Amino acid sequence: MPHPQPLPLIFTKHSGDNIHSDKSSEIILGGSYFYNYNKLITEIIIGGGFGNLEYRHEIDLESDYEFDLNAQKYNLFVQPNIGLRFNDHVELALSTRFLQQNYYNISSNLTLGELSEVSNADRYFINKNMASLYFIEPGLTFRAGGERFKVQTQIIPVFYLNENYIRFREYSFYISLFIDLKTNN
Repeated sequence: MPHPQPLPLIFTKHSGDNIHSDKSSEIILGGSYFYNYNKLITEIIIGGGFGNLEYRHEIDLESDYEFDLNAQKYNLFVQPNIGLRFNDHVELALSTRFLQQNYYNISSNLTLGELSEVSNADRYFINKNMASLYFIEPGLTFRAGGERFKVQTQIIPVFYLNENYIRFREYSFYISLFIDLKTNN
């Protein structure tokens, strides 16, 4: 019985791919007020951060469409949480972050090739020096550690509130340090 031969891989220039890619970094700080009632925790976190974004959108379908965006950014957010404290070392909460992401010093470059239509999301940033986007990020917050210092992780799907948005992130994963500064009386 003859062995099947592998098919040759064929790549063409016009693959039809619609590719979104990004590289982003940011530092976020926040403060919270919380109330414990037995094992129930209610909390509100207010914070903000800053960083940068490099974004690229390519469409390769019988023409070459390329959109590049570089920008500085800062954000502001409010995040209510409700959760359970299992003991002094472990907490689990449901949270929803309401986020305003502000971009400035925007530099963009657009190459249409044969394609004459610009993506609405990309058009939003062309010839702008500043732009804002709004998000809702419902998620799960987990804290573990000592009584006063805990490592906090959050897994959050991202929902865009703008009609025009860049598709650079569908989920967020945050790792942070939680420090309890309350004084015991």
